[in-house]
Amino acid sequence: MASSQKRFVSILLQEVMCNRPEDTFGDEFFGVSVAQTSPISASRNKSLATPILELRGGEKKAFRGDDGKVFADEVETDDRIEIGLMFGEDDSITGTAVNAILDAAVSGAGGSFGAPGAFAAAVVTAAKDKLAGMFDPNDVLGTVQKVVYMDKLQEGRNGPYQWKFTADSHSIVEDNHRFEAKETLLDSKTHPLLDWNYRVSYVIDVGRLSSR
Repeated sequence: MASSQKRFVSILLQEVMCNRPEDTFGDEFFGVSVAQTSPISASRNKSLATPILELRGGEKKAFRGDDGKVFADEVETDDRIEIGLMFGEDDSITGTAVNAILDAAVSGAGGSFGAPGAFAAAVVTAAKDKLAGMFDPNDVLGTVQKVVYMDKLQEGRNGPYQWKFTADSHSIVEDNHRFEAKETLLDSKTHPLLDWNYRVSYVIDVGRLSSR
């Protein structure tokens, strides 16, 4: 039997920059994510609920340690990692509420893999639905559906990369940084009081090849 080849992969949020908050007086920013490999790598998975960060316009804050760890595990070189993320804010958000949104995202994904991107899409949909049921649907600042193919990554640090979220464009679909589509979900002319501008940076660290 041929030995499998793996690399240890870490996907890490680095920092969030608030160029303009959704609330004039500042936002209570948070994020949830669910990441998983296919069965090729034994469906390795990780979920994340970030700390709640108080941000005003012009402020930048870093994710420290495990606070921004989206994924960290060994992955087969012929596999992919799918990630669904949602970033939101609400002035009454609590850690308990963030964890409830994350639990809904995990349940919504179901742990099963179908067509590329389907897992990530299910995570995002479930997280948005839970937030909308608890708070205001407009409290979703941004979502990401991301598919990372191992054979497209370089050993060492990949990035930093950046996602940008605004009221006019806050739904991002990515396929290893080679394809990006942004869907306009809100018309700022129709909703003149809804406006925000955030940037979230991240890196993908890839370890040396190992055979087992």
